[in-house]
Amino acid sequence: TLRHGAQMVERDSKGYEVEGMVRLSLTAAEVLYLDGKWREVERECNKALSLLMENDEILNAKFQSEGSLFARHLLTLIYLSQGKDGLANDLTSTYADVDVSFSAYDFQSSIIGKKSKRGMAAVYEGMKGLLDHSLGARDLALESWNKVAEGMGGRDTREWKDRDAKLFHVMKNYSLFLHCLGDGDDRRGAEAHFDYVAEAAEEDAGKLEDSFKLWGSVPMLREVAHSSRFGAAQVLVRDKRLEEAEKKLEGLLNEHGETFSDSDARAGLIIMKLAQVYFELNRLTLAEGLYRTASKLLSASSSSIFDDPSGETSGCHPTCIALLEYNYSKLLRVIPRREEEADKILKRSEQRWREDVCPQTSLQDISTRGIIDLQTQRLLYL
Repeated sequence: TLRHGAQMVERDSKGYEVEGMVRLSLTAAEVLYLDGKWREVERECNKALSLLMENDEILNAKFQSEGSLFARHLLTLIYLSQGKDGLANDLTSTYADVDVSFSAYDFQSSIIGKKSKRGMAAVYEGMKGLLDHSLGARDLALESWNKVAEGMGGRDTREWKDRDAKLFHVMKNYSLFLHCLGDGDDRRGAEAHFDYVAEAAEEDAGKLEDSFKLWGSVPMLREVAHSSRFGAAQVLVRDKRLEEAEKKLEGLLNEHGETFSDSDARAGLIIMKLAQVYFELNRLTLAEGLYRTASKLLSASSSSIFDDPSGETSGCHPTCIALLEYNYSKLLRVIPRREEEADKILKRSEQRWREDVCPQTSLQDISTRGIIDLQTQRLLYL
């Protein structure tokens, strides 16, 4: 319907209704993103960006800035979700300090308004912070997130100056960064930040009809809420509050089944985390069953990754697969007469990590750090 509408607008306006064509392309990209159709998302986003750049002299400055930022935001998300970090980095670097950074927006305040300036600049700096964090450049990530905190009014997301649908993405990713920082008040407060974002996004979704608009559509707000609750569950697991984590993860799994397809690969992450909880609670039979279920959901075929390690995965970041194999090997090691199988899967996970994720680090060395939670979030909404 959107594609047909775009064709009609272009035909009837003889190409002059550029803003309408851009809106239709970006709305189509959003619908396709929520369906996991990455290639088509990329096509629609690039189409919108081309229209915006080719017609910059006739378009409203605020619309042009918001439209281009939304397109780049979606492109960055799909590249990070698939582990195409180089493309995500190139995309962000290309537009660095051109039209969406805090410094670049200073001169635009009178045109787009100070509130819009703050929001769009926070989204951009948040994307930089997320990307640098994902690539392991913690100092650069901290620099971007400090700019966000300074611009929005502090480190507590609950006290930020603006409450805008586009900022829920920023708040959630900032919470994830705090969770990964290490010991201290920031780390302990991460759960409250996640819960706040989930409640705020869900509340805003409840006020809207099932419609699509940039940043604030119901499906996207619900996915932000879903991902934030998963982040809160990760905090509970890290803090060994296992009964609470179990309850939250089981609720997420039920919610996921109501909102997404039963075969959706993102459910594999929730199941994998729940299996980790059962392992720590010494419920080994349940844990193994869940790990094997996750291995099928994260596989592009009907077979398990454990049974067919060379098979294709579901387009998720390779960290997810390496971590799944690593955790499964830990489980096998405590089950009698399965040490040989455990050693085989452990070696495979370490090889996958070296070749596909980060050759400079060891999976075993960093498996207890928050950075793992960041990487596995890639398959959910970033």
